[in-house]
Amino acid sequence: MNTPALKCCYVLIAAIIICIIPATRSLAQVANVTIDIPAPHGGDLGVIAGGLAFQSRTRNSKEGFHPDGNVGLSVGLGDLRKLLGVVVAANIFGLSNEIGEDDNLGSGTLDIQLNRAINDYVFVGGGVRSLVNWRPPSVLVPRNNRSFFITGNCIIPLSRQYERPFSLLFITAGAGNGIYRRTRDFDIETSGKFNLFGSIALQVFRGGNVIAEWNGYTLNAGLSVYPFKKHPALGGTFSLASLTEGNIRFICSVGYSVRIGEHQAMP
Repeated sequence: MNTPALKCCYVLIAAIIICIIPATRSLAQVANVTIDIPAPHGGDLGVIAGGLAFQSRTRNSKEGFHPDGNVGLSVGLGDLRKLLGVVVAANIFGLSNEIGEDDNLGSGTLDIQLNRAINDYVFVGGGVRSLVNWRPPSVLVPRNNRSFFITGNCIIPLSRQYERPFSLLFITAGAGNGIYRRTRDFDIETSGKFNLFGSIALQVFRGGNVIAEWNGYTLNAGLSVYPFKKHPALGGTFSLASLTEGNIRFICSVGYSVRIGEHQAMP
C-alpha cells in the first residue's frame, strides 16, 4: 500500500500527533475489550484519539488477499461520569483507488456515540455508525450502512490486585442493526432489524486482553495490548475475524490517545 495518497495520509496523521503531543497529557489506557463491536467507554471533554487500521480483505469481498485500510480521528465532548460521554469520530476509508475498494479515494463516514458510567464497574451507551457518508464508492459496501446500536459493559474483578495476570474480566453485550445483522438478514441499502452482539475479554497481563467476540454475524478472536510503560496511550489490537464464515480475515489497528489541558490522566 505504497501509493502517494496513502503516504500523504500517514504524513497527515503523524503531523497531527506531533502538533498535539506538546500541549497535552497522555492517557494511561486499559487495553481494548472489544474488536468490532462498540464498547460504552470514553467521551470525556478534551480527549483526542487517532489511529490506523489494516485488514486483509473487507466483509463480503471475494476470497484471497485484497488489503484495505483506514485512518480515524475521534474527539470527546462530554463527561462520562457526571452526565454523558460524547464521542464524535471521523473515518477515512478511501486511502487509494488502486488498492482495496474501487473508486473510493477520500471517502469516509462520521460516527457518534453517547456513553454513561453507572459506577466503576458498569457502563452503558448507544450511538450511530455511518451517520454521515461522504463520497461513497460507486458500488455500495457494508460500511456505508447506517447502523444504530445500544451497548453495555460490566467489569468483573477476579482479583483486587489489578496488576496481576487474570485479574479482570470484561463482558460486553448489546444489539444493533446495519452492519451488525446476520448475513442472511443483511441488506446494504437499509438498516433493517436489530441483532444481538457481545464479547468477553480477559486481562492476561497489565495492559493486555485476550478477546472472543460475536459481532452479530460471525466470531472474532484477538489480542489487544498497550505494551509501553513510557507511552501508556499507544497500543494496538490484532485479530482474526470471520472465523465462522470460512474465509478468515486478518485485522490490526494501532491507536494513540491524548487529553488536552491539565486534567488528570485516566486510570
